[in-house]
Amino acid sequence: MEVFINPDKFSLTPALSLLSWTDDLVNVFHKAKRALAEATLLSHPQPDAPTAIMSNVSDIAVGAVL
Repeated sequence: MEVFINPDKFSLTPALSLLSWTDDLVNVFHKAKRALAEATLLSHPQPDAPTAIMSNVSDIAVGAVL
């Protein structure tokens, strides 16, 4: 994620080239992994809360969440 926030900090390489896996990249990977895990924690729904279905569609994929 940080590569998108601070692109000057990381050099983007062409396809099929070797990635230089630095300590900074390891830290960014772990931060991104933690952020995704925390964002997707399951919780018990409230029975009286409204329910919604959110969806999106593109030319190649469909996604939805309840």
